[in-house]
Amino acid sequence: MTDSLRSGSAEVFDALWSNQGSQISSFSTDLQVRWFIDQRSQLIQKRVRDVIRSRAKILHCGCGTAQWSQPFLVKGHSVVNLDLSPRALGLTRDTLGEFSTKMLVQADVLRMPFSDSSFDAVMSFGLLEHFEDVCPVIQEMVRVLRPGGILYADIITARFSVRTLEALIALLICLVKRLISFHWQGMLNCLTLLKPSFYENQLSLQQYLEAMTQSGLKRLQAEGIRSFPFLGLPRGVERWYVRVLETLRRRGLPVIVSASRLALRWCPIWGVSGIQQRQG
Repeated sequence: MTDSLRSGSAEVFDALWSNQGSQISSFSTDLQVRWFIDQRSQLIQKRVRDVIRSRAKILHCGCGTAQWSQPFLVKGHSVVNLDLSPRALGLTRDTLGEFSTKMLVQADVLRMPFSDSSFDAVMSFGLLEHFEDVCPVIQEMVRVLRPGGILYADIITARFSVRTLEALIALLICLVKRLISFHWQGMLNCLTLLKPSFYENQLSLQQYLEAMTQSGLKRLQAEGIRSFPFLGLPRGVERWYVRVLETLRRRGLPVIVSASRLALRWCPIWGVSGIQQRQG
């Protein structure tokens, strides 16, 4: 494996973003993803308000399509979207529309073009796991964070979790569809669903937390995020599935977030945060 891939390959992700939306299927996870992002972003905004207590200047590192930025912009926060992939930033423009002007930066997260202490909050979603050594990345994110500001990161884990269940279900659906259509050769392609085409590290939650501590963050928190699977479903069935999830959430079940040991083991995402307390 090349060093560039271990450090989060721009070429690989630019190719992935170029294929975004190119797959046409009668099965969808769009409604589930939108519902999850809406619910999750509300919880993150509450956490940011608890720390910042005002509208914040936020840096979104590895913004991708910026679907996580939009809820913060709508609430009046100022969000700068940074990504190394030109294609990702093009998708950000499509997502944000009028919000995208003056808020897009193409740069390496390891060498960001910002002064020290520039932001009230720095966030990333599905970024840190693509680096073999996360310490330099976290240190750079902390560098641009003002004292008293918050760093928030969602980390997609490579261990066995509900994400494994998603992959197995997707594999089964793919095999059945190929079998029904007598597309035998395509059945082998279904196996790619079990292994991503990009690098993901094998770091433990404790290793991430230690890297955050070494970077000067205090008051660390860790939670398990998303206890339910994203399922590729026909649109009508998907609407029903989202209603069920919303009902469970309203009844107090931890479908979005929980700090329990079970959630930290089963959920596919670790949500970690810390406060910058170094003075200079």
